[in-house]
Amino acid sequence: MIQKKNIKEYVFNRDKGICYHCGKPVRFNKMTLDHYFPKSLGGAEAYYNLVCSCKTCNRLKKSVVPKDWMTVNIELFKCAVVDGKITKASDVYIVQNQLVALTQKIETIFRNKVNTVFEGPGFRLYVKDNRIYKMVKFHQMEADSNFEPEFE
Repeated sequence: MIQKKNIKEYVFNRDKGICYHCGKPVRFNKMTLDHYFPKSLGGAEAYYNLVCSCKTCNRLKKSVVPKDWMTVNIELFKCAVVDGKITKASDVYIVQNQLVALTQKIETIFRNKVNTVFEGPGFRLYVKDNRIYKMVKFHQMEADSNFEPEFE
């Protein structure tokens, strides 16, 4: 497990020492880590779900799920991959520069009790504990207004 101090330093630097909620500067020793998707509701203890927050904003936010949580988690995930904070399991066969390019295509996120899944056109990345442990590629059917499925 990554030390909390290292996570806090990374988030503080990534967010440039600015509270994600009110936009005011926060001193490192006064900063709190806020689980953007609340931990009490199953939010991950992961780089893509943590933001720099002043104590007041973190206290006022409580366990509210922000409307833009999906967009924020996706953007923070992309940033963490670029920064090398989200790693891949050894059996996920993709080189880092390809992984970075792939993550830029992520369009949606969904959660379950076990992991977080980031999805783009034709692929899914399964993430747990700041690690991509599974990558699934699939083919999407092109939208065709004349297409009608055949049933036997």
